[in-house]
Amino acid sequence: MIPAVVPISELDRLSALRRYEILDTAPDADFDALTGLLASVFRTPIAGVTLLDANRQWFKSSVGLKVSETLRAVSFCSHVAVSSDRPLIVPDASRDRRFMDSPLVVGSPFVRFYAGMPIVAPNGQVIGAVFVADVVARDISLEQIDALKIAARSAMTLIEHRATVIHLDMVRASRRVGEREMMVGLRELAEVRESALRLEVKLSVESNLRTTAEQKLEYAATYDILTDLPNRKHFIMLLEKQLILSSVRPRDTFVVFSIDIDNFKQVNEALGHQVGDELLLMIASRLKGIVRFGDLVARMSGDEFMIIIDGIDNEASATVFAERIMRIFATPWRLAGAERFVTASIGVVVVDDRYCRASDVMRDAGIGMYSSKRRGRNCFSFFEQSVREEVVNHINIHQVLMRSVERRDFSFVYQPIAALSTRYTEVEGFEALLRFDGLAAQHSTFDMVVAAEQSGLIVEIGAWALKSACLELKRFRAATSRNLQMSVNVSARQLVDPGFVAMVKRTLAETAVDPSEIALEVTESAIMEDPDRSIMVLEELRNLGMGIHLDDFGTGYSSLSYLRRLPITRVKIDRSFVSADGQSGLVDSVIVGAIISLAHDLKLKVIAEGVETLQQRIALERLRCDAIQGYLISGPVSGLAAAALL
Repeated sequence: MIPAVVPISELDRLSALRRYEILDTAPDADFDALTGLLASVFRTPIAGVTLLDANRQWFKSSVGLKVSETLRAVSFCSHVAVSSDRPLIVPDASRDRRFMDSPLVVGSPFVRFYAGMPIVAPNGQVIGAVFVADVVARDISLEQIDALKIAARSAMTLIEHRATVIHLDMVRASRRVGEREMMVGLRELAEVRESALRLEVKLSVESNLRTTAEQKLEYAATYDILTDLPNRKHFIMLLEKQLILSSVRPRDTFVVFSIDIDNFKQVNEALGHQVGDELLLMIASRLKGIVRFGDLVARMSGDEFMIIIDGIDNEASATVFAERIMRIFATPWRLAGAERFVTASIGVVVVDDRYCRASDVMRDAGIGMYSSKRRGRNCFSFFEQSVREEVVNHINIHQVLMRSVERRDFSFVYQPIAALSTRYTEVEGFEALLRFDGLAAQHSTFDMVVAAEQSGLIVEIGAWALKSACLELKRFRAATSRNLQMSVNVSARQLVDPGFVAMVKRTLAETAVDPSEIALEVTESAIMEDPDRSIMVLEELRNLGMGIHLDDFGTGYSSLSYLRRLPITRVKIDRSFVSADGQSGLVDSVIVGAIISLAHDLKLKVIAEGVETLQQRIALERLRCDAIQGYLISGPVSGLAAAALL
């Protein structure tokens, strides 16, 4: 982590902070209310008011944190302190060199997004910050920055208010003591009263300022600052009221539409966030233009809107309105000086007496929208019970996965790889294959790995897998004098993780395994998700001496155009070209031969997967394949059984 520069006026800054005598004080309801409001406005799991001491940051109030203070050296707040008027915005801390190895990022609470605004004392010194944080990367709008500024000023007002009240209490106590002991002269008593009056007037002014700031924050808590539409919190409140009315008047049915802008992230990345905000404003305006008085349009999150249309009780009428929404997206949008087409995926749910909770309605509208995404986007779909069951299963898999990661319910099996230049029982290496144990064993490994990639947990699982494979390889080496190579699978999510290369280097050093003894297996599709980034990462690992195997070759895309650029050492022919049920020979000897010839021309060795029969082995040997893997040699086996094969 790159430490923040200590301000030149650090002594003055600390003096300003300690003048308020607020450090290590008891919780305060006013500060807690401000923090809660911040978390609600920004919809973040973490928010707080923090004060920066000499060697620590201390949280006067916080949401989502289990600690009351941290070291100053690892704090985001220390970076906020170098500016008196600018916020610190960190969209993704894991990609920011200043914070990517901070214990607050790599460990609990696993901060990714951070936005902090300095709390500035009247003398211009920064004494702390108000902040919001999230465990996922995200952006922040100009309007949200303004809300953060209001919150920082409100925090300073609360700090001064607290100091003023304490001072006033001391003055009044001093006055009572003076009167009791008759030690204060009339002139001094008048001065004390005048001072107390000035303080009371100042307190009243500050209270009015605070009330104004709170009103602005309250508005920000219920309305979207950018579009001026009701936000998620306000929408839920209004939807619950609508459900109550429908329960007492069953004929008052309505329809809810969930609208998600397709590929909105690409608009932000290609044209900039300002253009993205302009698009959201235009979408909000068009949506408001097609609803009637009394209907509701709300902005739920970055690119998601929801609409309530009253008086519709059937899918036919709901379809008419859904088509009306589709038409406003069929018209091009004027963005960055050009006309561009932006589409939307829409979910529709007709709300009847089956529904009594807002969360259920929103869930089912979201499931309808999810169905539209699966159908190819730019369409609308009604909620279907079967899709809900699929989504519930998806959520259950994620829950099981999280428990598996927490309990380390994983194991490895090992499938041998044999060189064709020797007797096929002589093994030259193994592919380490991950297996999920415990509750996760009820689900397929494929489903669990997909869930791990979607959630990002594959990064943590992958680190454990590499270390376990390295340790098992050391045990294998004790059973043979042959040189062995252990292959470990790597996902697309791992390749783009900024800490992946450092993790690999650290694991090799900790286990004392030579890089040449480990090969990383990567599929074509994983590389093609971000080819330039993937090639850069793989080149760095190849330069360490590691093997790089291109897995499932022939089933991906852009294979030939990228094959020369990829820093790979071996190509693995996918089993679909080698074996099939009821067939003893090669499925496609022409394609297999072409792949082997191409790889050899590029000075690459070839492994054929899925070899199950002696006829397939003989055919591959004739085609000069270098190595084979499959049930002809052995299926995946335990570490103990794998060692016995040596």
